[in-house]
Amino acid sequence: MIPSHRSDSPPVGLSLLLPAFDAAPYLATRIEPELFHILLLSREWPLYSQLNVAFRQAEANRLPTYFLLTPDSCLWLRTDGSVLPARAEPREVAVAVGKLVPCEILPSDSGVAERAQRLREYACRQGQRTIWCDPARGGWSPSPEEAAALAGESEEGVPKGLERCPECGEWRGACLDPRGSAEPLVLPVCCLCENDNECAGCGSLLFERRLQCNWYDEEEGALHYVPGFHALDHVCGMDRLDE
Repeated sequence: MIPSHRSDSPPVGLSLLLPAFDAAPYLATRIEPELFHILLLSREWPLYSQLNVAFRQAEANRLPTYFLLTPDSCLWLRTDGSVLPARAEPREVAVAVGKLVPCEILPSDSGVAERAQRLREYACRQGQRTIWCDPARGGWSPSPEEAAALAGESEEGVPKGLERCPECGEWRGACLDPRGSAEPLVLPVCCLCENDNECAGCGSLLFERRLQCNWYDEEEGALHYVPGFHALDHVCGMDRLDE
């Protein structure tokens, strides 16, 4: 079975398009390609303290996380646990602030307060804008081998590349879109058991399904994408109120 998350490493000399906000250090979590959540870190902290928060935040949220060290240098903390150095290239994207709870209470100083005000002003200047979901739905262009292996349906009548989870009974793996598309894509498919996007503050799941992934609707015979936007709606303690 093809894994639902690709682990092959990007090329050396990687450049990443990040928000055009020049107040490093901070964490930029990619919610969708045109939307990032920003968490400011204190410049008075030693580097190991900044790294500790960065790794803990990325490990909990399990969303693409970028630790901006300087205006043009960052670390990409990938969802598979690997870390890649990269060059940061600023671009105009939407930013969210104060939605993803940090892994610990972050001490504030005069520098953080000044940058926080600048960040709020930066976000306000963006005004109302339409944010689109990832058009690739978390997928990738298939290699010739993948295209051949995933063509058609399995004996169970579902797209090749999927297997039923023995725990929750849903389908998981990676497959071609059963509805077809102009540009074929291998789409990651996660079952309920594979939901590992947690709030770094309370430890609860950010949403009922794995974010930035797809789930297979057996009745419809279709894949449904779960956008990262749902992470911004999480409120600590609400899961206990629903019980």
